[in-house]
Amino acid sequence: MIFKKEETELQGVYKILLERFSDERGSIVNLFDTEQLPRFKIDKLTRSTRNVLRGLHGDSTNNKLIYCLQGKIHLVVVNYDKNSAQYLEKIQIDMDEKSAFAVYVPKNFLNGHYCLSDSCLFYYKWSESYVNPEDQFSILWSDDILNIQWPLLEEEPILSSRDKNSKTVKEIK
Repeated sequence: MIFKKEETELQGVYKILLERFSDERGSIVNLFDTEQLPRFKIDKLTRSTRNVLRGLHGDSTNNKLIYCLQGKIHLVVVNYDKNSAQYLEKIQIDMDEKSAFAVYVPKNFLNGHYCLSDSCLFYYKWSESYVNPEDQFSILWSDDILNIQWPLLEEEPILSSRDKNSKTVKEIK
């Protein structure tokens, strides 16, 4: 099987279209193939409940490959490369367990996701080594400059203290 790539509006970010086989027993999907995709060193799994928002985070070391294994999420990816013509541009993608794609996010991009279902499993691969939170980029999820239209199910999302206290783009400049 050869993965097909679908470009997004953000240069370097693309969907990897996955082939799915289904029959009376269920379905099977090939999520990763080292012969077709860059090597990845770390696999991470995040379980969230309805109304949890995680992010926006990124680093200058890791490319990421993102899947939604269970439930439904709203994924936001922001170009945080200050040398790019698309600096601070974003895309927003809904994903669920039936989505026939993964999302490739290069280093120097932020990503965040919001759980739209009762629970969700967010699975992602990191290309290099783990980067501690204090060494990552973290931008406030509600930053006015980014103007992200989160599809909030409640007035206020459930956030970590890190995400509540992240700085805005203006505060970092």
